Amino acid sequence: MSAPTDCVSGIPDDWRRFNGAMAAGLRGAPRTTYVDTSSWFCSAAGRCPSFAGRTLTRRDAPGHVVQAYAERLAAVFAQILDGHGR
Repeated sequence: MSAPTDCVSGIPDDWRRFNGAMAAGLRGAPRTTYVDTSSWFCSAAGRCPSFAGRTLTRRDAPGHVVQAYAERLAAVFAQILDGHGR
């Protein structure tokens, strides 16, 4: 039998490369902000549980966010957008 705590992964290398490339590519671009969302899904140690509390965070290997977790993040997105002249 498995438990939600068994569903912990690390940050994939291809995601780290993509994240770095996006951040570098957008650095200095006018009216553009790149938001590193890794802390929304993973700990500082790079461990990424599939659940935040009792809410499933993603539904598959590429990390597509499930609707319930996206709704929990809506306020975080709004705060970031408000801080950047939405």
